[in-house]
Amino acid sequence: MKILASTDGSELSYKALREAALIAGKVKAEVTVIYVEDPVPHPSDEGYYFSEDSLKQYEDRRKEDREKITADVREIFGAEGVEIKMLIEKGHAADTIIQLADEGQFDLLVMGSRGWGGVNRLFLGSVSHAVVQNVKTSVLIVR
Repeated sequence: MKILASTDGSELSYKALREAALIAGKVKAEVTVIYVEDPVPHPSDEGYYFSEDSLKQYEDRRKEDREKITADVREIFGAEGVEIKMLIEKGHAADTIIQLADEGQFDLLVMGSRGWGGVNRLFLGSVSHAVVQNVKTSVLIVR
């Protein structure tokens, strides 16, 4: 069995990872965990301006976030004795997760739900909602 789990570093996504780790530990699954970062706006992009200092601070913070998330993910799966492959990608989260899930021939995708529903989902969008609507892989949404 191949499991793809996604995280954004939130507590809800960590709850989903703990569920994925439990499942993977029981069935001896191959696990890939993906963390998707938004691309950094380029200084010449219309509507964006970053000084060199602010861009460096932004990149430093993102590096710290990546390191913390990677350590947290390894701890969660390590507690269940499950080895993982960790991927860090840049792009639109839903599109990137859908593409990886479909191309990687995963049996199960595990992700957290932000809990947005109804009208809020229409206005704010939802990665989990977009993924569920478009991915071919079976999905476990953890609340």
